[in-house]
Amino acid sequence: MGMFDYVICEYPLPRNAPKYAVGAQFQTKDTESQSLDTYVITKEGRLIHRAVKYENIPENERPYYGKPEWEESGLYRLMGSRRKVLTGDVVDTNYHGNLKLSCGNKDWTKFCHIIVRFTNGNVQSMDCDYEQMVRTV
Repeated sequence: MGMFDYVICEYPLPRNAPKYAVGAQFQTKDTESQSLDTYVITKEGRLIHRAVKYENIPENERPYYGKPEWEESGLYRLMGSRRKVLTGDVVDTNYHGNLKLSCGNKDWTKFCHIIVRFTNGNVQSMDCDYEQMVRTV
């Protein structure tokens, strides 16, 4: 599956986008970071990246500190060891190419993909690729 980044879309969605996509936080694998960073497509049609820095979390604030798992494996000591903090800086990515945004409805029984085409950093087009039902067992 891999990592992804989040995209918030302030730009108007295509007419055929499902209602659950309006105001959704999308996921994409097409951005550079791929570490759960947040990008915004502005009302003006630019893709900006919200800059972050990472901080170490003290051991006594980590989720497994003081529990039996803490002594079992170094992996449990690493879990929750870093946190992402917004710096307040925004970077215009001047993105060029297609960006595939994905989101699902509340219970993930449906999902859609929206393809956004950027040329020289500006949105040129936005299309809802398809809406698909997720098969449940």
